Amino acid sequence: MRALILVLFTFASVQEEPKEWLIQRTIKDPYINALRELDRANGLIDGEPREAIAKITAILSNSKIKYFECRLKIEMRPAEFERYTFFPYLARAKAYMAVAKRASDPNTAKPSFESAIEDLQKSVDAKVGGAADQLAAAKAALEKCKAEIKALEKVDDPVVEFRRKWDRLIADSKFKSAMNYVEGADGQKITEEQRQQFRTETDDGCAKFVEGKLYRLRQNLGDATAKGLKDMDGSTFRRQFTDQIPGEGELTEKSAKDPVLAWVRKHIKTLYSIQSGQPKLEDIFGAAGEAIALDAPEAEGENFYFRLMAILGSEIVEDTIAGCAGKSERLKKEERTKLQAEADKAHAAWKEFFEKSEKKVLDRHRDLAERNDRLSDTTKAFPVELTQLATFDIDACYMRDPGPELYKMERELMEIDSTLPRRVAIESRQELYTKLVTAGALRRFIQGQSESDIILELRQYRDKLKTAGGPINPGQYGPRVKKVFDGL
Repeated sequence: MRALILVLFTFASVQEEPKEWLIQRTIKDPYINALRELDRANGLIDGEPREAIAKITAILSNSKIKYFECRLKIEMRPAEFERYTFFPYLARAKAYMAVAKRASDPNTAKPSFESAIEDLQKSVDAKVGGAADQLAAAKAALEKCKAEIKALEKVDDPVVEFRRKWDRLIADSKFKSAMNYVEGADGQKITEEQRQQFRTETDDGCAKFVEGKLYRLRQNLGDATAKGLKDMDGSTFRRQFTDQIPGEGELTEKSAKDPVLAWVRKHIKTLYSIQSGQPKLEDIFGAAGEAIALDAPEAEGENFYFRLMAILGSEIVEDTIAGCAGKSERLKKEERTKLQAEADKAHAAWKEFFEKSEKKVLDRHRDLAERNDRLSDTTKAFPVELTQLATFDIDACYMRDPGPELYKMERELMEIDSTLPRRVAIESRQELYTKLVTAGALRRFIQGQSESDIILELRQYRDKLKTAGGPINPGQYGPRVKKVFDGL
């Protein structure tokens, strides 16, 4: 990586300073991985420029990275920082220029010069030193290329007329038709070398078209959430996602086999199931597992589609568990058991996915471990039963001196009430407040208080009793205790 940093520093001018961004330790991993990948791509520019372009494009497509063409001040450890230059557009422009200079036909070189100029303009806008000079050189090279194309058109050469029709097909994104045109009768009028050049250009053009479509799809999916998809109407879903997937009809054979495109085509249905409110966790987590196969074995950094489906699945699991836990608070045990089973099933789907994921995959997506812990915590939100209430026996108080015994029981029940978990089973709440009011009323009767005074003193439990569904057998300890309950 240091070699890359030195190379990139040579482009900088002391008069021009790109912006510096602070990258906190909690979000540094995507940037560190991107710097490594950029280092590798820089080493490929002279020998394999197209591969370098692909690597850098993947960096620029990473939704986790917000800052490009800048300097990075990365917090590696608490209060310890390292500085890096991060100029992927400048590096990709250099790769595009390398591709253009290798081309034997100016028509082939022209799109690469144009792409280089587009990237260099971004570097110039970011005030990257040396980018302005390289932009001027790229523009000059493009003008020379255009002049060469014009000169060729004046020559009585069958390839000139052939290219006119081929250009129209490419402009209309009809790559399969363009390839058929190359292989057809008209293609026989040009040389085999020229046909091979057109085949390469057609495949490259189709690949760039697919890459552009998938790039826009990834951008639209970058901030996708399960709730956001569910709240989205059908036309918006089609516009943002479905319409970004290129149809099969006019793709070349090579691009039609693109594994990422194949994954997206298959699992747009999985995303649609979330939008339509009918998600299947096995499909979502299955899609995440299949996405890992899109990576090279030695890949580092996040896999966009794996993480996307894993996060969406975890959000659905969390919503399912939280929703079931919330509904359970006011339901009897039989209904709670059904909701608990539904939540357990969702959580089991997540656990199976998480535990089956390889360690090296989870290491590349560390936030999934945090989600795993959070989901485990969410399962604890179900109402709990207060089994200790069974030990509070009001009848037993009369086996000894009832006044002190009832006072002690009332105080212990009040302590339980003050330290209740967030959610308590409705039967336990009902039992707690029935026993608390009963013990309090009986103790006060022994002290000679009237029903109306007791109702006034115990009014703090009125709403709690009502929410719990009222007392259990309020007349069990006589009409005066029942009158207290009725008053509450």
